[in-house]
Amino acid sequence: MTPRQQVQHYFDVFFVSHDFDSLAEIFHDDLQFRGPLYSFDSAAEYIASLKHDPPFDCRYEKRFECDGEEGINVIYRFLKPGLSVEMSQLFQFRNNKISRILLIFDSSRF
Repeated sequence: MTPRQQVQHYFDVFFVSHDFDSLAEIFHDDLQFRGPLYSFDSAAEYIASLKHDPPFDCRYEKRFECDGEEGINVIYRFLKPGLSVEMSQLFQFRNNKISRILLIFDSSRF
């Protein structure tokens, strides 16, 4: 799977299928996830968190996607009933797996 396909798989799982266990296939074991509300230092921690508190009743509208030497950045509008927030996620890769996710958004909206 190419890096772009991995990122699309992540969004498909997060927003549609909720097959969180399948993320282990595209995440490096020592994945680092950093965001304004949560941080995780392994794929297992992040996947367990998603399973414990799944992101239901939300969707996204992709605004921009760019890939370069540092990884792939996706800017999108996160939508839930009564909530619309612009978000940016940077995905970095090591050994053909997602090794770091940096999520940026205005957490005061939540």
